[in-house]
Amino acid sequence: MYEEFNDNITFKLTKYLAVEISVLDYNADTAAFIANDIAVFMDSVKNRMQKEISLPALKIVEQRYTTQAAFIQALEDSLTALRLLGVIDYESQAERLTEQLGIAIVQGKVAAANQLEERLKTLSKYGGAYVSIRDQLEYEKKQLTIIHSKYEEAKVDAENVLQHKFVVNNAFPAEKKFYPIRWLIVLISTLSSIVLTLFILATTTPINMGIKNSI
Repeated sequence: MYEEFNDNITFKLTKYLAVEISVLDYNADTAAFIANDIAVFMDSVKNRMQKEISLPALKIVEQRYTTQAAFIQALEDSLTALRLLGVIDYESQAERLTEQLGIAIVQGKVAAANQLEERLKTLSKYGGAYVSIRDQLEYEKKQLTIIHSKYEEAKVDAENVLQHKFVVNNAFPAEKKFYPIRWLIVLISTLSSIVLTLFILATTTPINMGIKNSI
């Protein structure tokens, strides 16, 4: 089968960087059909090869997206817990509470000053964690957007069937018959053997007659 394919089907790169497909067959219409079918088959092979790569890639990106989304949810849960402790916006709260504490001290409001000091202690205790988680959450959300974009691209590659070829001219039956090269070689070899045999017989007969006459 492999030898038959090589003998009867050829591919040639043209000067325009196109691929010319030539098929030899005893039926010209069949040869044209085979050539056109090879061009169509190229798309299915290319898409199958692409899916063998894109499907595993899609699963990897999908898993990465799921993991990233879960991590972001955990960070948001941590921020929610800190807000329940009274840490809503560290920078603005620290500035405002410090200002209010100064006013309470100046006005001699001891009870109010004590309450403000307790709130500042809580803010001081959890403020660093709040800022760290908040900033990381912002960064991780940006990463999730990038991963989502890659996921959509991988999904398109895995699910879409694309056309990778452009047919310049469809194959058509040849006006003049061409026979497979292998059969032509066999035919020429057979005819050559017959001609050579006849030549040997023609030359040896007079020689034999000459020998007999001399005897």
